[in-house]
Amino acid sequence: DSDEIIDEIAWTVDRAEEHWGGERACRNLRKLYPSYLERIGVHGLQADAFQRAPSLDHVREMLARPIGTDPDYRNPWPAGTTLRGPVASTADAIA
Repeated sequence: DSDEIIDEIAWTVDRAEEHWGGERACRNLRKLYPSYLERIGVHGLQADAFQRAPSLDHVREMLARPIGTDPDYRNPWPAGTTLRGPVASTADAIA
């Protein structure tokens, strides 16, 4: 289920940071996010946010909070959206 996959991503982020250090882990993990996110129905702009995360702290922030609830983080997801199901987007909006 989605919670298990999110936990697996978080565990992988932690282990990668231990092994490579934060900066290198952030770069190397970008290769893994698409396969994880696809399994929980996250595509497009939402998945791109993980690819463009400037640090592992940003990745952790996206994983730990209900998506869109952090007012200080520029997030393409609307407030209240969660990773519990597929997210659809158009040129103008994310639904």
